[in-house]
Amino acid sequence: MMKPAPLCPEDFLFIASSKTIEGRAFSPLFEFLAWGIVAATTYGLIASWQQGDFGGETGIKGLKNTGWFFLAWVVLVWMAWEIRHSITRIDPQGVQQSWLWKKEVYYKDLSRFHFVRVRGLEALIAPRVYARTVTGKLLVFYVATPDLQKECARLSAALNPKR
Repeated sequence: MMKPAPLCPEDFLFIASSKTIEGRAFSPLFEFLAWGIVAATTYGLIASWQQGDFGGETGIKGLKNTGWFFLAWVVLVWMAWEIRHSITRIDPQGVQQSWLWKKEVYYKDLSRFHFVRVRGLEALIAPRVYARTVTGKLLVFYVATPDLQKECARLSAALNPKR
């Protein structure tokens, strides 16, 4: 009987260059654009309400009719807040990112790890890592700081030739 192939290569060993490297997941320009979208939609929502576009009322009744629009605006504010506070961390166990929910993957569970960026446009198009686990789960981590980008490129080079 044939023995199944191991999920993770036995000779794959990645040692983080220091104890923990962490930094912002998104660049300041990307954050500025997110808050700009929030400001524009806030202005649009208030202008529409004042013009009576929500049931013809400009008072509290009209404000109550904005329900779904207001809910969408709350989600936009939440996303911009998370963009501002999202941190990506690489430590001796794996990669984590704080986001709407905590994303994490351990080195022992990695199947693929691809670092993707558009050189010269890193501030506008957030550099990211596509990580696939041995069970097929796909995770996307954003990395804005140069130290994290170097470490992600090193991890990608260490793992992908083994696959």
